[in-house]
Amino acid sequence: MVIIIISSVLRSITDGLENKSVSQITYYITYILIVTIVMKNFSDIINMVKTSIDNLVAFTNCLIPLLITLMITTGNIASAGMLQPIILWIISFIGNFINVVLVPASLISVALSVISNVSDRVQIDKLSKYINTTAVWILGIVLTIFVGVSSLEGSITNGVDALTVKTTKAAVSNFIPIVGKILRRCSGHGYEL
Repeated sequence: MVIIIISSVLRSITDGLENKSVSQITYYITYILIVTIVMKNFSDIINMVKTSIDNLVAFTNCLIPLLITLMITTGNIASAGMLQPIILWIISFIGNFINVVLVPASLISVALSVISNVSDRVQIDKLSKYINTTAVWILGIVLTIFVGVSSLEGSITNGVDALTVKTTKAAVSNFIPIVGKILRRCSGHGYEL
């Protein structure tokens, strides 16, 4: 805030003078100071984003075994078998993709925007906007693929799990004569609850 006020005062003083080079020098000095402060904060934010993504991927990787255990204990064996490889790979891929591709793309976009604002002669602002828009679209496509694969995996494994439960009930009731029918009735009521 202080830099902006000093910049305004210096601009008012230099505008009264006939010397344009002094005005340009004060503009560049204040611009460099403001950009330095903003880029320091932006760098801190980028580091926090990378750390947050790494922590989120690590947390999800730790949570998946617990989720798979719960799925197996509730009878969703096919879901548990397919969930781990597919979901873990997609989560790791998305986290690495954001850290390796999208975060550097946003850094390049910001750098090009800063360079474009230095002078009226250098105009690469459209390239900066293009990179930013492309990064947003790519992130949207990747997340859409994640949701699609998760939904497809869920619908396929639910059908397989239902078929497995019905087959198990039929096998138990037919191959174990007296106890099998009792187990079938009990498992049917317990599973349907």
